[in-house]
Amino acid sequence: MAEAFSRGLARLGNALFGWVQRSRLRAELEALSDRELADIGLTRGDIRRVLVEAEAKPQTPARRPVGMPVPRPV
Repeated sequence: MAEAFSRGLARLGNALFGWVQRSRLRAELEALSDRELADIGLTRGDIRRVLVEAEAKPQTPARRPVGMPVPRPV
């Protein structure tokens, strides 16, 4: 029972995190000019498609290349 609850809670957390990620992506794309969108091969009409595709892809955390030092605050 506790395991099912834990999995459900993890799914909820992932859904909320994904929503925040997509919201940021939408805001960033909508802030670009038509020229900037064209430079990356998109139009305003493509933004929704990009968001749908981003939702369909599983999010994996970025990995630091082996041997790359961890940045330290100054």
